[in-house]
Amino acid sequence: MTSEQQQQQQPAFDDVEMQLNGASNGTQDGTKDKSTAAQPQKVVSVVSLWRFATWADVLLMLVGAVCAMGTGLQQPLMTVFFGSLIDGFNPANDNFIATIAWNCLVFTILGCAAFVSASTQVAMFSLVASRQAHRIRVNYLRSIVRQEMGWFDSVQSGELTSRISG
Repeated sequence: MTSEQQQQQQPAFDDVEMQLNGASNGTQDGTKDKSTAAQPQKVVSVVSLWRFATWADVLLMLVGAVCAMGTGLQQPLMTVFFGSLIDGFNPANDNFIATIAWNCLVFTILGCAAFVSASTQVAMFSLVASRQAHRIRVNYLRSIVRQEMGWFDSVQSGELTSRISG
């Protein structure tokens, strides 16, 4: 694979290289730079947030979204079954104990399902976030390594590691 093909496969890092070359909003002593303070910040679209996602990440996000829908569905279902539980207290009900036991079982199942779906949702979203953050950091490091030698003399010693560690 040629270097030109590798550059086409990887997302562009114009913003990173612009920031690395000194186009940030501040100076080294932490004060605002007057020449760049008036420039508007670049707005990132929602689609461009997904440029670091692989198909596995998209699949994990879909699983997380389905689990989020399942978690959201728990509350209305509990309301419906709570109505059934209240109906079980009707004096005309002959199977009072059986109705209450059934509703307790349903609530236990709903609670376990809510726990599993909420845990899976959080795990999937966290996993995708950490995978994408790792991919962004690796590409950021690659863009730093491509800089000219003189650029490293102008950057403070701990600045690069603090940017990568986020």
